[in-house]
Amino acid sequence: MANFKQYQDDAYRTCKVMEANVYNSIHMVLGITSEYLETKEALEKVNTFTGAVDEHIALTEDLKKEAGDILWYVALLAKFNNLDFSRGHGFMPMTIDKAVETLNSVYKANWIYDRAMMAPDKTGHTLEQQVQWAIYNIILWIESTFPFKLQDIMDVNIAKLKERFPDKFEADLANNRKEDL
Repeated sequence: MANFKQYQDDAYRTCKVMEANVYNSIHMVLGITSEYLETKEALEKVNTFTGAVDEHIALTEDLKKEAGDILWYVALLAKFNNLDFSRGHGFMPMTIDKAVETLNSVYKANWIYDRAMMAPDKTGHTLEQQVQWAIYNIILWIESTFPFKLQDIMDVNIAKLKERFPDKFEADLANNRKEDL
C-alpha cells in the first residue's frame, strides 16, 4: 500500500509555497492541467510505438515520471486544502477530463467569483467536495491507466526531486535544472 502521507511531506519539501493559499491551489491546478496534457501525449507515444524494445522501455520510464508529476501536484493540492489525498469519501465518479475540468472550474469560482469553498452549489455540493472527488478520480485514473504501482510512481518522483532540490525548493535550481530532471 502506498504511503501517501510520507509522499505528501516529501513533495511539500520541494514546493514553492506562496503567501496566499488560493495562489498555492491555483499553482497546483495549473500544474495538474499542464502535466495531464503532457501525459496524454506521452501515453499516445507509448501506445502507438512500434520501434525497438529499449526505446519502448525508455518511453515507459518517461511515462512513470509524467505520472509522478501529476501526482506531485495532486498531493500538494490536497495538502494546501487539508483534504484527504488517499481516499474518496463517497466520491462522485468522473473521467480524468472531467476531474481536470472540475478543478479548473472550482478555482475559477473560488478565486475570480469569490465563491466560498464550503458553500454548496445548485446541486448541493461544496467546492471542497468537488475538489476532493476530482483528486480521488485523478488517483484512480493513474492507478488504472499506468502499468506501475502507485508507490513506484511516488518513489521515482521523489528521487527525481531529491536530485533536483537536495535540501528544499530553490528558484535558482528550478530555473537552471538539467534537462532530464
